[in-house]
Amino acid sequence: MKSIRKEIDKETNEHKQRQEKRMIEYENKEKYETKKFGRYKFEEPDLDLNLSDEITGNLRTMKVNKQLFQLY
Repeated sequence: MKSIRKEIDKETNEHKQRQEKRMIEYENKEKYETKKFGRYKFEEPDLDLNLSDEITGNLRTMKVNKQLFQLY
């Protein structure tokens, strides 16, 4: 009886450890992985930045890469 009880306790402890590990992995996945919408992965759009040589002291002479209001 004692050996059976020890075996059952061992299995329950292993099960609890695996369950805790899965919960931690799930929480990390939820926090840090890229989100999915539907069956396609969400990709953030690239930021359009002007480099220092493209920036001038005057807004009128600055190069325009895209429209100010662009719908996605």
